[in-house]
Amino acid sequence: MSIVTLDNHTCPNCGGDFILSVNSQYAQCENCGNTASVDTEELAKIRKIYRSAERQMHLNSAAGYSEAVNLLQPISFVSEARNMLDYCDKRLSELKLAQSRKVEAKEQSDKKDTAIGIIFVVLLLLVVALAIAGAIYTIYHLRAGDLSPTAITVIVSAVAVFAVLMIISKIKS
Repeated sequence: MSIVTLDNHTCPNCGGDFILSVNSQYAQCENCGNTASVDTEELAKIRKIYRSAERQMHLNSAAGYSEAVNLLQPISFVSEARNMLDYCDKRLSELKLAQSRKVEAKEQSDKKDTAIGIIFVVLLLLVVALAIAGAIYTIYHLRAGDLSPTAITVIVSAVAVFAVLMIISKIKS
């Protein structure tokens, strides 16, 4: 009967991998069914690696899952490690997808904020231009001695538009 170690887990009969469980001291060839025992010290090392990978997975982060994959790859001949590798790969894909969606949402939000900012600046410039035009019109007519209702209307309109813009900016922020 063969002895399975971390460095030697290949079946001498067919060359297939011996598959073992963390909870067993025996392994079985995945191809021919040949059985082998696992060296006790090697099994302790395998269990230690497996437990370290479990701890990394519990971090529930991309770094934790990546580290778990790195730990589990050398013991991929352990059935539980194979399952954990599949799970880690799945979680890494999900986390990357979630991260890319988050980045995309941030970019969309930034674009929207930029567009709102541009509209605000244009409206602010328009209000300033109207206020200046109203001030010039009012000064001209005051010097001429006649303040028509039109001048007052321009001033009031400019102040009203400016006030509306200030309210919009407060709502946005």
